[in-house]
Amino acid sequence: MKQSRIVIGFAAAFLLAGAAWADDASRMAKAQELLQVAKMDQGFKQMLDRAQVTVKAQTTRQVTVPADKAALEEKITPILAQQLNWDRLKAQYVKIYADTYTEEELDAILAFYKSPAGQAWFAKSPAVGEKARQITQQAIQDAQSQVRKLIDQAGAPQQ
Repeated sequence: MKQSRIVIGFAAAFLLAGAAWADDASRMAKAQELLQVAKMDQGFKQMLDRAQVTVKAQTTRQVTVPADKAALEEKITPILAQQLNWDRLKAQYVKIYADTYTEEELDAILAFYKSPAGQAWFAKSPAVGEKARQITQQAIQDAQSQVRKLIDQAGAPQQ
């Protein structure tokens, strides 16, 4: 009797583990589909292009000889391309999405992205993001100006 309970317990654990694995595989597949629908590979390409410009500018600013700057840029480009490569990082991103969202959430997100509204959101997000960045940048500049005035006033001799 005791042995049959143990066997039943192992069988139940095995079946539950199989169901959990199937759920994980399904979530992974949906997460991968989400990244594909969201055109994450294209976003990565754009990020790589921006990162290359930024890193090269920051790095070569420290080098004064033009020939050395060009040589340094040639060395930086393949490093960035290798490290910020979508094919290299895709599996990690899929896992993050699969671990973060439930299967139901992934279904809903996918349904949105596939809808006309989701496609419009996706197509227009870069322009919205740029406008938002400009607003934020202006607010930071305004704050810096006000802070500079306070610093100038604090440093001014008292009359």
